[in-house]
Amino acid sequence: MPVAPPLTDEDRETSLREMEKNVRSALRLDRANKFVDRLGLKSGEKMQSGDMPISTEDDVLDSISCLVFASSGGANYRLQTKREETPSVPTPVDLKAGFNIERFEVERK
Repeated sequence: MPVAPPLTDEDRETSLREMEKNVRSALRLDRANKFVDRLGLKSGEKMQSGDMPISTEDDVLDSISCLVFASSGGANYRLQTKREETPSVPTPVDLKAGFNIERFEVERK
């Protein structure tokens, strides 16, 4: 909800609670798993982020969900970032839907 200046402490708190709620609803494990399902990978197959169909802001949120929930016990995939693989090399990024996304790879469990 937009708020007009000057902001009261109550306005700030209300806005913060709304943002937290929006982030919680936007980034979810089921969203990450469905994204990996749509990639069509079989168990043991891998795909790099540069090859993923990420063309909309929703797709970007799907990929962020993958990054956030990769270590979750309910994830249907494993995730490896290039930063983890080669920490001494500058981190490559992929331009997707107008955003620079740190390169990563998913493997279907």
